[in-house]
Amino acid sequence: MVILLFIKDGRGSYYKNQNYSYFLLKGNFIMTDDMERILQLHQNWLMETEEPLDRLRADFTGQDLHGIDFSGRDLSLAIFKGANLEGANFFNAKLVGANFEGANLTKASFTNANLTAANIKNANTSDTIFNNAQLYGVIE
Repeated sequence: MVILLFIKDGRGSYYKNQNYSYFLLKGNFIMTDDMERILQLHQNWLMETEEPLDRLRADFTGQDLHGIDFSGRDLSLAIFKGANLEGANFFNAKLVGANFEGANLTKASFTNANLTAANIKNANTSDTIFNNAQLYGVIE
């Protein structure tokens, strides 16, 4: 059984489960400040350096993230299932174990990105750029 708590911190609305994973409310547009906060909390989650309420695993399931610039970000283990990432830029991003299952990756750029063990099963990769990307163990 998963217990969800609703949290609203003035920057956005999130659901938190007992594993300290947060989920943006579906259908909400993610503002720039919210995205920065989510990315910082995800980094804290990866590093486990903060108290549990100050870290999260980024879950962008079903979100419209077209054209967002994720260059240089560490989004290892982030969840992008079913997300619209058309034209998104992941230049030099670390995406180890990230889940892109069913995502729209049309015209997204993963140049120099580390996608080791990432899941791109059923993702739309039309015109997606993988120049110099690390694709070891990618699940297709």
